[in-house]
Amino acid sequence: KIETVTSNILYVRFLGDRRNIETDFSHVQIDREKNLDEWQRIVRALEEKVDDFYGYFNNHYSGFAPETATQFRDLITKASRQSSVIS
Repeated sequence: KIETVTSNILYVRFLGDRRNIETDFSHVQIDREKNLDEWQRIVRALEEKVDDFYGYFNNHYSGFAPETATQFRDLITKASRQSSVIS
């Protein structure tokens, strides 16, 4: 739970355990969709309080950082579209 915002920038680092994925970074190996969905909710809840969001995805988080970043972007985009339809 984030209670106090101290900057106009939100920066989140998505890091993983280096022992879980050591050599093959060519594809997603750990499903982090639930965790990413929780984070998109946090980011969206703070969107009125910050000007910019930066997310850093490490390959050790799920196995393939570019795909994980795309997945996170898609979750935020989907949630934004759904809330604009509801409002």
